[in-house]
Amino acid sequence: MEYESLINFIENNKSKIILLFPIGPPGSGKTTLKNLLINKISTRFVISPSRDDIFKKYRLNYGLKKTRHLTHLEMTTIVQNTKSDNNYLIYIDSTNSNLGIRSHYIDLIKPDIVRHICFHTKHLSNPIEYLLNRTIDRCHPTFPVDKEDKIKTINTIIDNIDYPSNNVYDIFI
Repeated sequence: MEYESLINFIENNKSKIILLFPIGPPGSGKTTLKNLLINKISTRFVISPSRDDIFKKYRLNYGLKKTRHLTHLEMTTIVQNTKSDNNYLIYIDSTNSNLGIRSHYIDLIKPDIVRHICFHTKHLSNPIEYLLNRTIDRCHPTFPVDKEDKIKTINTIIDNIDYPSNNVYDIFI
């Protein structure tokens, strides 16, 4: 799928609230798409909280369990502030394989339209190498610095992503 068809869908849709869940491993283009949508969408308010930045902020002072809890609370507060009298595009990143969290946001926001944007890598001859090259110099708030740790993390994420089968835009990177 081309990004332009997604942008046209969003721009031309009359629904009040569109909720997008990008799903894919690190380096697959989720943040690139987020930035494109922020810059291209002119008919709606674009809300796209950075779960990773929020997580990093709390992780500096708290343990993992409390950090996850505080991150979840802040993300929830941000998306709850949507008003039904405006047109919104809500882009929730970093929900990859967690169907429970995706369901939580759907129940919380009650969007008119939900779409999963699935970034696929299995068609690549060496997806790990491709993703590693895309993330090698990245200073990411929740991603390992060490190359071997990055490879393990990418593999773990790829192995655990449960791509949905409905309401999907497929992107083969």
